[in-house]
Amino acid sequence: MFFGKSVESKDVRGLVVPLLTPLNEDLSLDFISFKTHVSWLMNRGVKNFFILSPFGEQEFLSREQKQELIIYAKEALPKKINLIVGCFGETPDLITESVSFAQRYSKQCVVNVPFSALTNEISFIDFFEELFNQTKADFFLYNNPFLFKRNIPVVGFDKIAGWERLLGVIDYSRNIDYFKILSKYKQALSLFQEADELFFDSTGFCEGFAPQLSNIYPRFFVESKEKVPALDYVGLVHKQSDFSSFVRDYFPLHSRIQSAKYLLAQNGVMQEFYHSALGVLSNQQKEKLTSLQKEKEFA
Repeated sequence: MFFGKSVESKDVRGLVVPLLTPLNEDLSLDFISFKTHVSWLMNRGVKNFFILSPFGEQEFLSREQKQELIIYAKEALPKKINLIVGCFGETPDLITESVSFAQRYSKQCVVNVPFSALTNEISFIDFFEELFNQTKADFFLYNNPFLFKRNIPVVGFDKIAGWERLLGVIDYSRNIDYFKILSKYKQALSLFQEADELFFDSTGFCEGFAPQLSNIYPRFFVESKEKVPALDYVGLVHKQSDFSSFVRDYFPLHSRIQSAKYLLAQNGVMQEFYHSALGVLSNQQKEKLTSLQKEKEFA
């Protein structure tokens, strides 16, 4: 019933950047900034781009805007680059509809499990059977209990881990114990950590990373991952503690998108506009970020 991975699907490893969505002041898509940001990241070695992730303000974009961005991203990115498209929705039908459009431009999509399928084992399997039968894309599952009400149940992975078009999991539970449990499926699924706060803690359990701050500091994540094997336990704990403090001080969860855009704007990569529902950066936050720009190498 379920075919192998698409011929066009590419192996995704290492760093995946969950791209911010550049916007103009009227909240229309800023394609010039999108291309500038992508080029800036590619020049720093990024090969995997995840558009329409929650970090890309996808919940505030219209259906038409999402489709415009998918089409433009396909045109703007070289063929050697992996384009991964977020296809999120509250119902199975909405997710399937999003995948049906996205798969015309990318063979790799990221989907959430709708709440109805998170709470019922039969509905869980039915969701994936319907999705796989009605589409041709390969899939990553996106786990985010803050957006989708609960973690994907581990028993669910037992049912679907061997399905060939299921590539892996991008986890944003921010729960290292849950992440370690997922790691037992590494033989069948690629496992990616998205939470910046768990970057060092999760290095031994996953195949790649999709941290939000890779929009700003891609080299940091690539170089840090290479250095981790040489660290002993104490060194790893110190690295994690220092980095967690840095993230907490400069990029708190409630203003991470705004802060990232502000810092990129200060360096001429994109404009700083974002949806008003996210909240406005205070002058104190802006001053801290300006100070950070002077202290820490921007890259």
